[in-house]
Amino acid sequence: MAKKLDKFDEYLELYEDEILQEEAKIRQQCESNLTDEEENEIDNPDTPESVTAAERLVVFFD
Repeated sequence: MAKKLDKFDEYLELYEDEILQEEAKIRQQCESNLTDEEENEIDNPDTPESVTAAERLVVFFD
């Protein structure tokens, strides 16, 4: 006998694809931002950054 789905499971099934797509967009944007910052650091090595890209990612994913 199949387990009866609760409301959370129903919503998860409905929105799982959308959630995964949104997660992929966010990851892609983060990777793009990191690439931009790395290129900027190479072009302008003396430019001070108060917060590094790694620190921003840690805060973002916490």
